[in-house]
Amino acid sequence: LNELFSTWAPSSIPTTTIPLTTINPSHYSSIVSHVALITSAAATETNSVSLYFLAQDMRSAMAALTIISGQKYLATATETQQLPMVTSQLVNATLNLLDIDNENNLYGMNPNRIANILFTVLFGIIFLAHTGIGIFTKQTYFTACFFCGTSLEFAGYLSRILAHNHETDENLFLCQIVTLTMAPAFIMAGIYFLLAQVIVIYGRNCSILPPLWFSYVFVFCDAMSLLVQAIGGGMASVALHRRAALGPGTHVMLGGICFQVLSMSLFLILLFDFYIRSYFKVNRTVRFGCKNFFSLLLHNKDGQILRSQLEPHYNPKYSTIRTRHLFNHIPLVLLVATIFVYIRCAYRVAELSEGWNGYLIRREAFPMTLDALLICLTSALFLVFHPGFMFGKDIEISV
Repeated sequence: LNELFSTWAPSSIPTTTIPLTTINPSHYSSIVSHVALITSAAATETNSVSLYFLAQDMRSAMAALTIISGQKYLATATETQQLPMVTSQLVNATLNLLDIDNENNLYGMNPNRIANILFTVLFGIIFLAHTGIGIFTKQTYFTACFFCGTSLEFAGYLSRILAHNHETDENLFLCQIVTLTMAPAFIMAGIYFLLAQVIVIYGRNCSILPPLWFSYVFVFCDAMSLLVQAIGGGMASVALHRRAALGPGTHVMLGGICFQVLSMSLFLILLFDFYIRSYFKVNRTVRFGCKNFFSLLLHNKDGQILRSQLEPHYNPKYSTIRTRHLFNHIPLVLLVATIFVYIRCAYRVAELSEGWNGYLIRREAFPMTLDALLICLTSALFLVFHPGFMFGKDIEISV
């Protein structure tokens, strides 16, 4: 106990001026009572984690008592002989409380208000735009997916705004974790269904799987991934409230995200299979090669010539849709959007594998660029290449 409750001293002194902490002297008696309770609890506690937090509580209480005593001295002292020592004690107590705040900081930093406001506003605009376009074009399933995905992103970054200067609030921390974890799964569900519709428009022979299976298989995989992550998150949340080790819950969450990356890898393989079949197998005169592949994918002049050779071999029922300008870019859009989300998920694997105190998770530039920016670009991309614009208003593609 003596080791746990030993006097704290700063390892380094800040080079910049910091404001001294002030505490209302009326709290003195309640803090003294709290010290007595901590001492009593520590005498019988055997769990090392619980003892750690009791020691932290004791540090906080003793620092608070030091500050109250120092304030009283400064307010009533008529001599200045003890002033340097009292001032030093006040500085140390202030640094002590700041150090405890840093230890309890769930983010490892103070969430940047400007960056999080930016993405909250962007996702709010994208959410409203997707909702409006969806209602206008009557693309129900795709709209529902992006409605859920963008609204969860909005809620996640709003939580991070509220967490600015409230880094120890567990509810805000868990809210942003849950919403930002779930959101990409809904966005990918919309992409899975969109690919199924595109396969029907080209021809069902352009895919190794029946079109609707893309939704069935990969939405199921994402649901399982979210379920595993939810179980892990629940375990971590319980551990957080009990001040226990977060490792087991974190490992379960990591397993869920790894499964999501694995299922997305399979989806990318099947997406390329669709490209090969629709570009080079429906008409054997179009020879396989990198130049032809990228010409068709980018829909440049050479690609347009090749498409004219492929067109008679596609589903004649939807030939009108394939003449629409935006539709010709959908293969590239699907690939770019999927890669964006894939990079995001791969980043989350790397981030969580380091734990909650890792290098990546405690530097906000990484989640802002490798998560927020990529999901924002993906969501915005489908405002331009929305199926309602590519297929036409009130057009339903049965898969």
